[in-house]
Amino acid sequence: MTRLTNRAKILLLLTTALSFFALRTIYIAFQSSLQDFTYYLGAASNFLSGKNPYLSYPSQVYPPASLFLLTPLSLLPPSLSHSLWTTTSLASLFFALHIFSTIIFKSKSVISTLFLFILSLQTFPVKYALAQGQINFLVFLCFALFFDSISKKRNHLAGLILSLAVSLKFNPIFLVLYLLITKNTKALLAFILCFTILNLSIDLFTAHSLNNSFLHSITNMSTHYSGYYYNTSLAALTSRLFSQPLASIINLSLSALIWFITLIVSRKSHHLLTFSLFLITILLTSPIAWQHYLFWSILAFLTLVSINTKHKNLPYTLFLLLSFILINLNIKDPQTISIQSPLYSHATFGLLLLYLLLVSKHQTIRRQTH
Repeated sequence: MTRLTNRAKILLLLTTALSFFALRTIYIAFQSSLQDFTYYLGAASNFLSGKNPYLSYPSQVYPPASLFLLTPLSLLPPSLSHSLWTTTSLASLFFALHIFSTIIFKSKSVISTLFLFILSLQTFPVKYALAQGQINFLVFLCFALFFDSISKKRNHLAGLILSLAVSLKFNPIFLVLYLLITKNTKALLAFILCFTILNLSIDLFTAHSLNNSFLHSITNMSTHYSGYYYNTSLAALTSRLFSQPLASIINLSLSALIWFITLIVSRKSHHLLTFSLFLITILLTSPIAWQHYLFWSILAFLTLVSINTKHKNLPYTLFLLLSFILINLNIKDPQTISIQSPLYSHATFGLLLLYLLLVSKHQTIRRQTH
């Protein structure tokens, strides 16, 4: 009992010490212009004015059903909608961390969650996503609710939550493979039904075929992606190192290999590790994974830290720390570095290292189980 009390005291002291920096991050977020969120609202305004939001500027980049969320916000005064969005983003991050912390550390301590929340606010991807007004915090909360529902055998609810996540941002669609590998038919059917209804029903409010426009947009995005510094995907890495079409061939080959390994390793294995592995695989193999997406890796780090604390392994810990540094590093002026330099693609290499650490831990646990 005393040890738990001492731990709580240490967490409280660390939380207090970091609070100033966390408050600074929150203050900057509320003062930010929220460039991406402003872009979302512009697309929603185009929809309201009768235009096709995928063919007008600023254009819509997310599935049609996301307009159900964004359109009402576009009717509010900009300052109010910005404040509501930032508040929602912060709350989503907090509650997602609370859910994952409860599952990983078997503790519902608010102090523990507050510590993780404040610590996460020190990382660059979280700061970047907040300042841009990114939708990724809501998606991250959906990930937490989805996994929590799966863990509690609420499979139909899990399918509904996944349909909401994919309606907000399309690349979580790859979690359908997670449902297939875990043979969760109920969740899969619920997802297909809810996602179809959500995205088809939006066409009732417009003369345009938004779903066809979205499919065209996704196809174009998958073949034309940025190799700029902030894109941390494998596609961006290969485009920096090789000329076309060799870069495309290497990217497709590596992505197929990574997904093959993920699906093979994920069979009959630790569920939380499996889910973490899927999230990192999605980040690596998406055509575009901007640096602010990378706070999704928080789950993988929390999971591996929890496991490694029980089975202390110094080399593994050092590699995990290196991965964290590479993912959270930010070069303020990337133009000063050659795009062929490994440092330019540090976040991608950090993700690859984290991926290998997850696979390694999967194999270790399977050997111990046998």
